[in-house]
Amino acid sequence: MNKYITIFFIFYFFMLLLFNSCTKKHIEYPELETENISFSANIQPIFDNNCITCHNKNSDVLDLKEGFSYLELLNKNFLNVVQPKESKLIIKINEQHPQLGIPNSYEKEIIEKWMEKGAVNN
Repeated sequence: MNKYITIFFIFYFFMLLLFNSCTKKHIEYPELETENISFSANIQPIFDNNCITCHNKNSDVLDLKEGFSYLELLNKNFLNVVQPKESKLIIKINEQHPQLGIPNSYEKEIIEKWMEKGAVNN
């Protein structure tokens, strides 16, 4: 009987460890004026917080790590400055990531506003 209790507690401990290690960091974003959206200050941190675990140099789709992300988005036609909601980036986020909640709606809005402003690498 003690053997089963020990196994149960070991299993329980590892499950707690597993589920607690998969939590998303929460970043408080400051109030943002759309004129001041910057790729390096606003967009890249969204990618760093939400995307680079999967979208890195080993990804078949995009490498969103700092130093690579802007050229990847540009060269692979993920940006649409005329209709940001129709961009490949926003479509992929909405179709493939809603169950994960990443990026959140505020972060998506920042990305869309950045594209509306010309998607400048600043």
